[in-house]
Amino acid sequence: MATYIDLDSFHRNFQGQPNSASYKIYAEQVKTWNRAARQVNAHSSRPGSRAVEFSQSIQCKHVTLPYTEVKYVGDDGTVQTTHTADLQRLYLDVHNDRYNDKHLINTIDNKVPKGRFALTSEGVQYDSGMNPKWVKFSSRMDQVIRFSRNEALEVNIMQEEGKTIIIEDAALTPTDPNEAPALTKGLQTWILLELVPYYRDGDYNNHSLGLTQF
Repeated sequence: MATYIDLDSFHRNFQGQPNSASYKIYAEQVKTWNRAARQVNAHSSRPGSRAVEFSQSIQCKHVTLPYTEVKYVGDDGTVQTTHTADLQRLYLDVHNDRYNDKHLINTIDNKVPKGRFALTSEGVQYDSGMNPKWVKFSSRMDQVIRFSRNEALEVNIMQEEGKTIIIEDAALTPTDPNEAPALTKGLQTWILLELVPYYRDGDYNNHSLGLTQF
């Protein structure tokens, strides 16, 4: 049985995080998450096999971006502008502070060392007035990585060259200083992840490089 993580940037801590495509989910925001979907056994059912690693098999089901212009900083330091509807693909990085494995996607000249998922555009979604509102992306891959459900989580959405896109959210400043700024609903991002417990046993110990062993 899988569990799902639904990440809506509208619910992030806006303080110091104006970019809805790059933000951090703090430990106190995930303390109510279930640590595991079910109980699992740390020992192989086959005699003589040794448990090597428990990880999570994670699949990115969907990423939705607002239909809007976005910016990114090029290699020469200049700010470039593009549109979410013109992006053929995205790269997504989601990781814990403690488990920040890189180079999980091999590209020419290693353009996206931080990328964990490659997503392709599925088209534009329109509202009831036939106005373009969202751009949808999906992935056909999954990653088996170390992932903790009770630690801070980094989220980073990148364009085709591996540059973090910038979706600036000009939040309205409330008149009451005790109130949080009001975010713009139409400038948020949405990510849906599927998590399945993944079990490695002694038959695959040649894949255990860099992984925590019991």
